[in-house]
Amino acid sequence: MINVLVIGLGNIGALYDWDSENIYTHVKAFSTLPNCNLYVHDVDVIKTQMVSNRYKTGVLNAIDKKSLGSFNCVSICTPNNTHGYYLKMAFDAGVKLIICEKPLSIKWDALEIMKSYYLQSSSKVIVNLFRRFQPAYNNLKERIAAILTHDELQQLSITYQNGFLNNCIHAFDLIEFIFDKELTLSHIKPIQAYQKCKFLTSFQAKWQNVLVKVIEIEPQNPPVFNIDLHFRFHSIMLTNSSNNIQIIYKPDAASNDAHIQQENFTNCISNYMLPVIHYAQTQLHNKQSQDNFLNTVALNKKMINYYSKLACQN
Repeated sequence: MINVLVIGLGNIGALYDWDSENIYTHVKAFSTLPNCNLYVHDVDVIKTQMVSNRYKTGVLNAIDKKSLGSFNCVSICTPNNTHGYYLKMAFDAGVKLIICEKPLSIKWDALEIMKSYYLQSSSKVIVNLFRRFQPAYNNLKERIAAILTHDELQQLSITYQNGFLNNCIHAFDLIEFIFDKELTLSHIKPIQAYQKCKFLTSFQAKWQNVLVKVIEIEPQNPPVFNIDLHFRFHSIMLTNSSNNIQIIYKPDAASNDAHIQQENFTNCISNYMLPVIHYAQTQLHNKQSQDNFLNTVALNKKMINYYSKLACQN
């Protein structure tokens, strides 16, 4: 039996999938686990009771170091500016595993403080950049490793909405994961065609010898989150919020093979919280397994720096 607490019952905590059969939230995902003693907490007591009634969970009325110490796993699904507060409390309580929503923070100093607390603790922290936990993207990582043995990436394009730190971090993290390499950008310049609205963050940059284009668009429905990877002889397109993966092989002009080969994969992130929760279970029972907290702190810091550079150029 594992004791789990979900703190924060907003969209990602409990509401995204309220009227859906899919599993997109922490509460619904944990509710599918056998031998899970699930509790919930939100500052909105009416919402807390509503969620508790639906999923037959316990309710934690007040959070402190003593109460948190009784849980093996705590999910932090609260507003971004409260992540540090709840992380520190969970570290102090010795919670074995913490799942935290992203971004960890929008402030560099806060990230440094979180990192120092983490290094002094025995807790593991999974930051919910959920695409890296999906089987389809673990398979894509293997495919890209094979492609890179005889091909090279030439251009990377990202199209996203709903905020650079809040949403584009998913794209940056996924690139780092599937290439098994840090995404460190240089020669950052705003793309003027997309600067009509000062709240949109669009730019081009270089990732070593790779041209990178990052385009933020105004929110629309269905939401847009696309990544295009162009190699010399391959193209990989992640579309439909990365739910679909298309891999195209284009033979060299000198090759005897003139056929374009194409593979399509769908439903790559359906029920996306389940793989995250299943991975969390392995973390609880495997002392040698790895979390992604320090990698996310480093990525979060880089993105704050990129944003600051762009702000100075506008």
